[in-house]
Amino acid sequence: MTTMTSLTVSIVKMAIILIKMLIQMYLLEDIKINAHQIFNLNCVYQLLQDMNVANVFMDIVPIKLEARTYVIACLNGYVDPGTGKCVTNCGIGRYGNVTFGYKGMIESTECLDCDSSCFECKSQVECKSCKKGYFLNLTEGKNTGACQLKQGQFESVLYVQSKDEREVVFQDGSKDYPFNSIVDALTKAYKIGSPYRSATIQIILFSNQTHSMQRYNSNLQLFDSIDISQSIKIIIDTVDQVPTKVYYKLRDKFTFLVGAGLTIRNIEFDATDSILDQREGNIDLALLDSNDYQCLKTFNSSCCNSAFDSNLQRYLIMGPAICQARYLPQSQFILTIHLDHLIA
Repeated sequence: MTTMTSLTVSIVKMAIILIKMLIQMYLLEDIKINAHQIFNLNCVYQLLQDMNVANVFMDIVPIKLEARTYVIACLNGYVDPGTGKCVTNCGIGRYGNVTFGYKGMIESTECLDCDSSCFECKSQVECKSCKKGYFLNLTEGKNTGACQLKQGQFESVLYVQSKDEREVVFQDGSKDYPFNSIVDALTKAYKIGSPYRSATIQIILFSNQTHSMQRYNSNLQLFDSIDISQSIKIIIDTVDQVPTKVYYKLRDKFTFLVGAGLTIRNIEFDATDSILDQREGNIDLALLDSNDYQCLKTFNSSCCNSAFDSNLQRYLIMGPAICQARYLPQSQFILTIHLDHLIA
């Protein structure tokens, strides 16, 4: 009887060894790729041991296998650590990280947290925008950088004169070396005011000349700091508070952040030329260098002009053929329509 029991125990031990070998064989990674996701079927088996010391077969361990599935990579997105599911965008404050393995194969795609100062980021050390109270100091040659804390207050004055010059000259916005355009002054104001918690920048125009805002190659460098926390106040005025005219020819293509506030005094904007639209068929792009179009490049006049017709009781646009005399919109009439619609 003892011999039979000993033989049985030996057989059972051998069976246990075989079972353990089979378990090791099944502890493999099986990566399955479908149209949208890469699944990592990492089979995790929990060995639940129920020992019975009174049993002569105390070395025999009952085994229960439990498989769990984890998503470690996505074909067109990243794994959200919170849900374990694939997302196409990691959202604000996180970025998508891809890890490559053997032969450049994707091992994982996951959403990771940005630096605590970043609002949006490209990587852990590359911020695209910053949280309130920080400004983005761009890395040279890139549109990303590091978020730095804003400190203190700042005030400055930038000057603008009207000169039809395109050559590269030294311009820093001082009274002796003023900018040739309000656009350049706004760019500089945005740049120098970004590092401060509160900044007030005055842009002063010489009033004894006509100014313009038009397309040309600016000599000013691109932004090397970006601020979205609205801490810059802009004041545009003339040097002696005498009204002056600015010919605006940028249509709706020019935008800038108002920031903490925008004040404009003694400035008359003439945007008549901004009504010109090549989609209306009255502008031939092949003739832009002809005499008829030179007025679009001048800094002290407009191609088109408006005049009030007392008979029609409205303004008319006049000028060369590209202006195609047409009526100006009646803003009051349009506003009344919208109000009536809202009331109805």
